[in-house]
Amino acid sequence: MKASRENKIDKIRNIAFSLFLDMGYEATSIRSICRGAGIEQPTLYYFFGSKEGLFFSIINHLWDQYKEFNAIHCDSTEKTAPEERLYGILRNSIRFAMENRRSVSFYYRYSLFPPVDLKEKISGFTDSIQEESQRNVDHIIRELTGQGIINKDQREAYSIYYTFVNNQMFNATFSDYNPSETELKELWDMFFKCRLKGI
Repeated sequence: MKASRENKIDKIRNIAFSLFLDMGYEATSIRSICRGAGIEQPTLYYFFGSKEGLFFSIINHLWDQYKEFNAIHCDSTEKTAPEERLYGILRNSIRFAMENRRSVSFYYRYSLFPPVDLKEKISGFTDSIQEESQRNVDHIIRELTGQGIINKDQREAYSIYYTFVNNQMFNATFSDYNPSETELKELWDMFFKCRLKGI
């Protein structure tokens, strides 16, 4: 019974995800979602409350997928050098983008061009994501600045790093950018040396 319920929720969410991504939030009706999922409208309202509730269920689900991906592929511990931990976050972010281009496209579409009615709530959601990500990165950058490896203000170093990761994810999502592990490590070494260490 529970599996059937979860399957139905996943099916509705997957249909809505595709429609929201391909058609846009405003152009997607409750009726079209229900038709695609093969359900009646009360079923959608029962599980998600509203079209908005369904939308935020999707973006929360995508964020959970990203965190789960990182948890599976993260091989760093506190014993790992902080530079390697920073590289691991970059590598996992790019891998996730390459393997989940539509999911990341969805995130970029709605964080950059949110529907007017949802703009404040989406902004709050993306702010919370950034705060969660920043806590992890700040801790590592604090180690590197404390060791004198990074000779920049912590906030500036975070901004430089975050922009770099975001740019690489954007490239992996919207182009044929598909770096090998060797190419990615070479790119990272150059970035770390020139932009963070400032050599």
